[in-house]
Amino acid sequence: MDEPYQATEFDQQTTSHRLQLIKAALPYMAARQQKLISIYVKLRELTHTIRLFGEDEPSLGICSLAEEEKTPLEMLESVKPYCSEAEKEMVDVITNMFQASMLYRQYQALSRQGTGTGSDADPMEQLLQLMTPEQQNAYYQYQTLFHQT
Repeated sequence: MDEPYQATEFDQQTTSHRLQLIKAALPYMAARQQKLISIYVKLRELTHTIRLFGEDEPSLGICSLAEEEKTPLEMLESVKPYCSEAEKEMVDVITNMFQASMLYRQYQALSRQGTGTGSDADPMEQLLQLMTPEQQNAYYQYQTLFHQT
């Protein structure tokens, strides 16, 4: 394992302090003991998981979110801290693609509905209004760069 391990909320809910202590002690045990104790630890974690989801209302915080609050972007942001650097870059690319797609859909909706500024409004100006200041700045920089060539 190259990346340091971080416990997720699920891990915190399905293990105990005692099991963590046992896991920390595993490298100091004989190989045969390691095998048996590892199986024991995983069985205990499975038992905790079965109990967790056997409850009427799961105690996992993420499970208690309302369905409309969950988005793919939120999921990607939740996963990102557990990713390697290469995986984080891929998550960033996917996130940017999602955001660009959402921006495009908003632009299409505005184009169909009109913005209240008249039918002769410049579509690019409408799109710029949807962008963050950083995105607007990048747009103007690229525009200047392309007009110079």
